[in-house]
Amino acid sequence: MQPYLGLKYGLEALARQAGPDNIIGPQIRKLITLATEELSTLRDVVSGLRRGDDPSQDAASAPLAALQRDAQRFESLYGLKVNVFAPHAPRLRGAAAKAVLHMVNEALTNARRHTSARAVAVLLDVDESDVMLRLRNDHGPGPSQPSDFLPRSISERAKELGGRVKVTHEPNFTEVVITLPILGAIG
Repeated sequence: MQPYLGLKYGLEALARQAGPDNIIGPQIRKLITLATEELSTLRDVVSGLRRGDDPSQDAASAPLAALQRDAQRFESLYGLKVNVFAPHAPRLRGAAAKAVLHMVNEALTNARRHTSARAVAVLLDVDESDVMLRLRNDHGPGPSQPSDFLPRSISERAKELGGRVKVTHEPNFTEVVITLPILGAIG
């Protein structure tokens, strides 16, 4: 927790130096809030570890809540609108839950870095044989059709779980579909 405390203290010092009317003041305050929330989460995890709790169970038991929390953080930091849908949210095992959260974060980062998208929709669903994660981003202003790509880190992580990744370009959006076998992902 010490690095987060140091970050929080540094941001608070920066906010004092910038003053209340500085143009970047609101962004600094957002970062202070984010650091404070992360510290609170870390304190909860440490307290749980002291009680013998398994920290991976939080993400496993509430994948939708974890996805929504991460989406809100991403939206707050980068201004990319993120909507999360999980009508039949599955209960994921610890490693699979962490992998799904990581893949969503990576896909959001890719959309932010490599596209002019203004919004991303995330759908987590399950059928009789697979867990499916669909991430759809609008093309935003700029070229209507991005070049073909296959996100390497997401593909590698999906493959580790016995899954696959497919990227589809449509006139108004790009969709990344991550499919994981249900037996490897559901707890």
